[in-house]
Amino acid sequence: MDLFNCRIAAVCFGRRGNQKRTGGFKCPDGQSSLNGFHPGCTSTGFPTEEVVPRVISSLDIGSFDQKNPQYGPSLVVVFQCIFDEVLSYVYDVSWYINDHYVKEYQNKLYNEIRKTDLRPEDWVGRHRMNMIVKCSVRLRNATGTIPGFYHDSDWFKAGVYPENFQYQVIESENTLISYNVTVPVGCFSAYNQNQCHHLLYITQPNYQQTPATCSSSNILQQDIALNGFEFCGLSIPSSTHGQKIQFNVTGYIDGQYNGDRKRTTQISILVSDADEKMKGRHCQVYNDPHFYTADRKYYNYYGTGEHILYQNTKYPYQVNAVFTKCWRASCNCGIAIRSGKSLLVVRTCATVSRTKFVRGLSTPYIAKRVCDDSSISIDNSQDSVVLLALVDADYKFLWIDIGGCGSMSDAQIYNNSELKECLEEETIGFPDPDPMPNGDKNVPYFILGDDAFGLRTYLMKPYSQRGLTDEQLITNYRISRGRRVVENAFGILAQRWQLLLTTMMQQPNVVRNIVECCVCLHNVMRLRYPTQQNAQLDMENDQHDLIPGLWRATANMYEVNMVIGPNRDTVAAKKQREYLRLYFNSQAGSVPWQNRMISA
Repeated sequence: MDLFNCRIAAVCFGRRGNQKRTGGFKCPDGQSSLNGFHPGCTSTGFPTEEVVPRVISSLDIGSFDQKNPQYGPSLVVVFQCIFDEVLSYVYDVSWYINDHYVKEYQNKLYNEIRKTDLRPEDWVGRHRMNMIVKCSVRLRNATGTIPGFYHDSDWFKAGVYPENFQYQVIESENTLISYNVTVPVGCFSAYNQNQCHHLLYITQPNYQQTPATCSSSNILQQDIALNGFEFCGLSIPSSTHGQKIQFNVTGYIDGQYNGDRKRTTQISILVSDADEKMKGRHCQVYNDPHFYTADRKYYNYYGTGEHILYQNTKYPYQVNAVFTKCWRASCNCGIAIRSGKSLLVVRTCATVSRTKFVRGLSTPYIAKRVCDDSSISIDNSQDSVVLLALVDADYKFLWIDIGGCGSMSDAQIYNNSELKECLEEETIGFPDPDPMPNGDKNVPYFILGDDAFGLRTYLMKPYSQRGLTDEQLITNYRISRGRRVVENAFGILAQRWQLLLTTMMQQPNVVRNIVECCVCLHNVMRLRYPTQQNAQLDMENDQHDLIPGLWRATANMYEVNMVIGPNRDTVAAKKQREYLRLYFNSQAGSVPWQNRMISA
């Protein structure tokens, strides 16, 4: 019998199908049973030693071709779960591909571990290369006894992976593209491995004209030149395991715009002219103001007046923005876009001032001149809704507001929210103040925000001035490192429910219900299966450099306008942030790599 409760704190009794590690009422932390679930949970009688498994790939003897015995056995790709022996125990080994359970081997001696290899018959037909593979190991005192806890390996990226997912090549210049080959290539004969290779074909989108051959002399001028090919791609020898394959790409020059996108398996190559590199890019500006350049570089500028965001040096393409005084910073007051013969002007305030706060127009002024599809396309028919959220350290959403529309800023939504009311009235349920790790002073618990919000003792944000000291930059790095959790929570939410990355055709009230449902299901998945999608998250290497998560490869999410409203920073909050600055730069609160991060 199954018993389910749809609330987040759901408890499920019974079993669900034949899955090995899902469903049922799990044993509490520190306890185990024969299947890991109630009944029968106990805190004794099972191994507690730890193992550290890792996944490697190799070639192993496969089947014989009875019709061609002269070739001998074949070579097939297998995945091995490698770990050090713990004496006098037997082992269970489970396999997962792309977060999906594949199979489990139980009660194996250490000298039988090769029998737990993941072989082609276990996954071919259900998964394809360029997948992630993980093994999980647990120990038993003897065959059939209560097992210990699972110990997971890191995810192993199996396949051919580019070092970067996007390259830029300018006309007449070239760039080197590298792929990492993490698995060997199987072979029909163990005796003729040097004759086996895998072909990686180079293709381009259907909307582009494909030349008759891949010879550089026959590629169209607006195409890229793929140098060094004997056919339409690359050959990966069977022995190329753990190595790189590389090729050069050259951009042709023709004197006119040719920024078409070419794809080679999982990467895109942008070929752009010296005169029109910016076409097809996306730049963004939002209050107070913050900027994303066309190559997605981020910076802040708090001045007023009219500024040129983009200007072509040869053709009539230009984007201007005007900013006015807005409380302690500046606000967008208008934008003008010229594209060829067309002009679009949008003004959201009647005047511009360097000293006085200017309120926005109730209805923006919009002027269109000679706007035609050949030079500019305008779509103002879609509604949008905003998801403002509070996220915990485990990427779960603690509070959400989906009531705002796309024209509202974070600050406007927050100022009208129940969250702000609870924070200000101290009814949110924060614990009593505690010292920071190794600290000497009680500090109130607080959440992290950005410049859209006022600095409070319960809400810390980075320093926003220019000309910051090294200590202030370190403080900003430490705060931003914490806020990265929020970006990842939104990222894996959208990756799991990919309709959030598209234009939703429902009415706004239905969209809000859908988004709320996606958030609830996201939280349930984080509670029941906390390790799923961890491979999608941002990580740090041994030097603590950021390794972007897989969700960023398809991210299509943008922040809403940030308007600095009447959120004046309090004196107590400034003192608290100063204490954090001193703490982050002290022996008690510093981390060894922080100075390198602000100088990188």
